[in-house]
Amino acid sequence: MDNKSQYIKMVEFVEKNNKTKEFHEIMNDYFVELEKFHPQTYNNLMKEINKLGKQINIVDKNELNKYLKNMKHENMPELWTVEQTNKVAKDININFDEWKYNSYTFNFVMNMMRTDYYNEFKKMFATSPLMKQTITDSASFYAHMAKAWLEDEDAPEDKVIKYIHLVLNEEE
Repeated sequence: MDNKSQYIKMVEFVEKNNKTKEFHEIMNDYFVELEKFHPQTYNNLMKEINKLGKQINIVDKNELNKYLKNMKHENMPELWTVEQTNKVAKDININFDEWKYNSYTFNFVMNMMRTDYYNEFKKMFATSPLMKQTITDSASFYAHMAKAWLEDEDAPEDKVIKYIHLVLNEEE
């Protein structure tokens, strides 16, 4: 039996037995464990999956760094690392195992929010030194902004990748 036939049988079984939620949980666990214990295999698999359909996530640190280097952030704080944005994501109850965006994508968007809006927020809150300090330098504030941007129900699920291609002029 070829792989396509096995796949079709599996999908038919899942649908027939109303096991979509269980199947999703199994596949999610598989990808979480694969990324944790075999990151190179995970990255290669994600690149292949993304070739089949719409890419919705930045797949690895190399791809993330390629995009971050094009972000203009003069006269503002350094960009956050993935480790820093993961900590903030955890603090605001984002669990990447249950969320459709991964930590690389979240890092990109959180940094994008700050590079795009930092100076405007500084001007906006200039009359209130406490607000200016609290908002413009708050990782949590930008994490909530990134979460809202990523979860925008009006936008396509490949919004981040489209943004990268349009704004950063990256090749598709």
